[in-house]
Amino acid sequence: MTLDSIADSIANQADDLLADAASVSEARANLAELLSSKYPKLSGVERQSVINGVIRILQDEGFFEVELGGNAGAHDELSQDTD
Repeated sequence: MTLDSIADSIANQADDLLADAASVSEARANLAELLSSKYPKLSGVERQSVINGVIRILQDEGFFEVELGGNAGAHDELSQDTD
């Protein structure tokens, strides 16, 4: 399984996996926990790449706008995390 396919798979399950995340930071933390338990052989760099990929996919789909109540701060936070 490639990092992109892992990111795609997780993004497809985001409604369930990230239902309790109130911010992009919480989503990142939840994703880190998920990857540590489900894909323990990934290196830290690989985990971060998957997390960034999932966040990017979800942002493109408008997930955070809908799921986080349209919190404009979520976009600001995302921009800061990926710079």
